[in-house]
Amino acid sequence: MSNKTQGLVAQLVARINGLALRERLLLLGVAVVVTVLVADALWLGPIQRSTAAQTQRLEGLSTQQQALMSRLEALNAQAAEDPNARLRAQLEVLRGEVTALDEALLARTLAFVSPRRMPGLLEDLIRGSEGLSLLGMRSEPATRVESLAVGEGLPPVYRHGLVMELQGDYLALLAYLRTVEELPWGLFWESLRIDSEEAAPGRFRIRVFTLSLEEGWIGV
Repeated sequence: MSNKTQGLVAQLVARINGLALRERLLLLGVAVVVTVLVADALWLGPIQRSTAAQTQRLEGLSTQQQALMSRLEALNAQAAEDPNARLRAQLEVLRGEVTALDEALLARTLAFVSPRRMPGLLEDLIRGSEGLSLLGMRSEPATRVESLAVGEGLPPVYRHGLVMELQGDYLALLAYLRTVEELPWGLFWESLRIDSEEAAPGRFRIRVFTLSLEEGWIGV
């Protein structure tokens, strides 16, 4: 570092030390906000868009499945009035499409991590993260996802949420969230709250969710 640069740094440190405590706290708050905005642009935004894309794909499969079921019901009604070979052939093709789509939707749902495994999996990831510790964890009631309602004879899809209280370094939290997103199972986070004080580690609250065919609560 050159003498000129060292002089500028020394002047900046002296100016900060000369500020009143309230002004220093305000300066710290501005620095935290800038850090959060930069992190949102570089990391959090892309992760949230990935989560939204996964959910949209599931909703798209469900919409296609419902449209095919409507067509199938219409053809069944026509077949009852005018049964013929051509109409029966159309019915068989449509039944095959409905079955394939049901299987795709079911497979997509089963790719999500089991609600019973989610707490332990998230804790294991925290243990392997430097600069981050778990303060608490609580589960939320399972809710039925109406937009992913599947066909007759198939079980409904449920959303399972988990709220985690964490403490540590903000960059360590970003690395943790990226690790969660890169898991081979469908496990996503949807909200993040940051509480930060001067001379103290940051405290974070994140909400994570998965989808399942089970309605039972997460065991925490």
